[in-house]
Order: sequence, then C-alpha cells, then structure tokens
Amino acid sequence: MAAAFPERTPGLQYTLSRHLRLCSSKGHSQTCECHQRVGIEVQFRQVHTTTWNSSMETISAIGGSRIGWVNATWPFAKLVVSSTHLRLATNFLDTYDFLPSEVVSLESYGLVPFFARGIRIVHARPDYPPKIIFWYLGNPEALLERIRGAGFLPTAPASSETKWREFPARWTAILLFILVWNGLFLIGNAGPRGPVNRPGLFTLAPLFLAFMVSWGTKKSLGLQRLILKDGHSVNEIRASLSLIQVVTGVLLIIFSILLLTHTFG
Repeated sequence: MAAAFPERTPGLQYTLSRHLRLCSSKGHSQTCECHQRVGIEVQFRQVHTTTWNSSMETISAIGGSRIGWVNATWPFAKLVVSSTHLRLATNFLDTYDFLPSEVVSLESYGLVPFFARGIRIVHARPDYPPKIIFWYLGNPEALLERIRGAGFLPTAPASSETKWREFPARWTAILLFILVWNGLFLIGNAGPRGPVNRPGLFTLAPLFLAFMVSWGTKKSLGLQRLILKDGHSVNEIRASLSLIQVVTGVLLIIFSILLLTHTFG
C-alpha cells in the first residue's frame, strides 16, 4: 500500500522569523513570554509540505480514539503506520503525528475485555496530551505485531515520556468564560422575544460564544497567551476545543433553523 505521509521540513521558519521581527520591533526581549510560546509551537508542532513519499509501505486500521479527555468511538479514528511515521487521525477532531524518536513505546491497553481494548501511544511530545489511545475492535497484540512488521520501532528514552503536569488552561479564563456564558443566557431570556413570544436569535449567543472562543483559541496566539498557562501548548487541549466546536456548531445550525421556521418552543 502506498504511504500518505509527507516529509517533515522546517516550514514554520518563515512564521517564526516574521513573529520575531514583529516582536523585536515592539521592543520585546528574546526571553519574553510570546517568544517562549512560539518557540514551543515551532519545536513541537508537526510541519508538513506537499512532498509525499509514494514508495513507503504502510499499514492502517480503523477504530476509535482517546485524546486526553476526549473519546471518539469506532469508526471515527484511523491509525496509519510506516517505518518512519505513525499517524492517528480522528474525524471532526484532529490528527496526531509521531516519528519513532517521539515514541517511547506502543502498549496494549484495555479497560474492559472485548469492549475497550486498544493501543496506547506512550510518547515524548510535551505539546500533546499524555494519554493518547487508539481503540481497536480486533486483537491489539496482533496489531502491534503488524506495526513492528512495518518497521516502526520507537526509540525515545523512557525518561522522556510525557506525563500529566497540570491543567493547561488558566482557571481565571475558565471562570470568566462561565460568567459571560451565563450572562448571555440571562440577557437572552430577558431580551426581546420573537413572534408568538418565541425566543429571539439572541438566545443563540452563548453557543456562538463557545464556538468562536474554541475556534479562536486554536488560531490566535493572543488568545492562547490569555487562556493557557506558561509552558503549555494549545495542542494539549486541541481535541477538546474541536469537540466543543462540533457540538456547538451543530446546535447552532439546528436551533437557528428551528427559530427561523417558527417551530422553536
């Protein structure tokens, strides 16, 4: 089977250089917080180009995944492995890539026999959640044998394993979001209502807030500085943010249609 893995190149160098020039023009020092945060992203983010290696053999398997606190059931996750890359992609969430030098070990993992079994990726990437699991309906040991047969051999030392440190987000940011969320609900219920006393579109504001904050946190360094604690990467909570986006996005669409067609309430 032909591989679908791009070669890794230093594609973030332009972004980093542009940031450093902008930062220097503002008089920031080389040890300022934004330099440190961008350094974390450059060091640990996956950087790909459109150059593909079509000769590399791969194996793949369909299953579920657990990324930090977020679980996705079968068949929404796909594991693809070659001798030089391991990729875990989950529909509607995100993709997580590893080199052999970033993986400590691949372990059979099980909570309930025959129902919650899979492979845990014990890795050395601080920008990823410590717990990353691929749920597999088949025999995990057989899948591990296939992975070894494909030539993927973890080489990261055990001492480099990424472990739980602390919750990545600032509690003040979470409390502020909860206050604004509840405030929007109160304003929406007290504000003008539509025909036949139906709720107006403003009642969707809390959902829109959650969607935009989740999307903006993944994209904006400024929001990341406000929300994340020092030394943490947005990749640690990216799966949770994506899940919030999916749920609030679907609810926004459904409730908007119901409101606009006068079937709400």
